[in-house]
Amino acid sequence: MERTGHRNAGGSPAAGPPGAAPGRTLLPARVLLACFLRLGLRSLRCDPVAAMEEDLLVRRRWLSEPGFRSLRAYGRVAPGVPALSLAIALGRHLGGMRGAIAAAVGMIAAPAAAALTVGILFVLGRQGLARWMPAATVDHVVAAAGTGAAAASAGIAVAAGLGGLYRIGPTPGAVLTALFMIVALLLWRWPLVAVVAVALPFSLAVTRRRDGKGGGHGRAGG
Repeated sequence: MERTGHRNAGGSPAAGPPGAAPGRTLLPARVLLACFLRLGLRSLRCDPVAAMEEDLLVRRRWLSEPGFRSLRAYGRVAPGVPALSLAIALGRHLGGMRGAIAAAVGMIAAPAAAALTVGILFVLGRQGLARWMPAATVDHVVAAAGTGAAAASAGIAVAAGLGGLYRIGPTPGAVLTALFMIVALLLWRWPLVAVVAVALPFSLAVTRRRDGKGGGHGRAGG
């Protein structure tokens, strides 16, 4: 259920975005900025997409489940980071263009500050190590740390993908699509655009066929 009680400074209901359902109003940009700042902080320790789903859909009920799923699907296929694309889409849906900007700023503020802090500490630590050991040893330690961080990042991405597959239900079509994308990206080395161009129409066709069968059973039972 979408919330409709927000009003602008003049006391009249704010206008909805183009194509919005009648009666739905926009959330103020400051509200979305505060919300996505908190979500950005949470993204440092958990899956940001899951955090947005829990906060915006389950707790606040700012949009319906089908609406969130459609925006999440857009975030997955849009160029760039999926979580940021989803945040921008959610901000645009809930607060118009100002909401999209507020959501983007709020979502990247905490990770950007954390990355800057880690970078500064990394440089200072490397300089400190150079005082106590040879430069070749320092480079070896830094390379090992980078390899470990890359492995951890890959593990997080795989875990997030498996979690999404579990949430939508491991249907044959979803499993086939996931296997194709894994093989195409890791073994065949296809570019992401080509993988999405093949996987998206296939997954849509499978979903449409499954929904059609479900609707046919429903009509037969009625």
